[in-house]
Amino acid sequence: MAEKGVELTHEQVEMARILGEIVTEHKIIGQEAHEILLKDTVKIERDEAFKKIFSDKPVLLREMLLLAKIKDVVIVGKPDAILFYSGVPLLLFEYKFTTHRIPFRDAHVQARLYGLLLNEMGFNTERLKYAIILVPPEFRGNEEIHRLPRLIIKQVSKHGFPTKITTEKAAIFVNDFNKSEALRDLEWALDYWLNKREAKPTSKLGKCKSCEYVEQCKKTSTSYP
Repeated sequence: MAEKGVELTHEQVEMARILGEIVTEHKIIGQEAHEILLKDTVKIERDEAFKKIFSDKPVLLREMLLLAKIKDVVIVGKPDAILFYSGVPLLLFEYKFTTHRIPFRDAHVQARLYGLLLNEMGFNTERLKYAIILVPPEFRGNEEIHRLPRLIIKQVSKHGFPTKITTEKAAIFVNDFNKSEALRDLEWALDYWLNKREAKPTSKLGKCKSCEYVEQCKKTSTSYP
């Protein structure tokens, strides 16, 4: 649906389809940062991963492949990390390497889609929460950033369900997964992918100004459900 570490609007996707992808510094930094997150992780086979998921011990899996057929469309996703306990996904983590301190709506849509995939794969998502972790690009190699999921788990376990956690190097937003919202997001996106409507640009002027296709794109307004 979207390149790892990069948030794309439908208009950006449309421009990429027409003009070809433009490699930007932001995309390179995002890809590099996500590669750093995998440092010191151990790759395991899918069968072994599921054994750990359904064990009686908590397990944090990074970049687990999620796949499901929804509304006759096969959708694939790979979240940055998921915490499982006794077969139940409890926390899903998504990093965004950006100077922004509040996540764009795209980030919530992406995280909710991963939750929907987990649900469609048969997992119980009634207790699922997702954390969007905003990190300035200059901190992408910092060891503290790699350990943030553990900090979030500790904070949630100790203090209950916070909506925001702030550290010196990150702003973290923890949200309940809502299946209805996820389905609505997906239906809106599928209308574009199935050619039922044209691409619509973002309403965020900041995203337009930083877009690599800004010179070619003449659209200036959007409507979103």
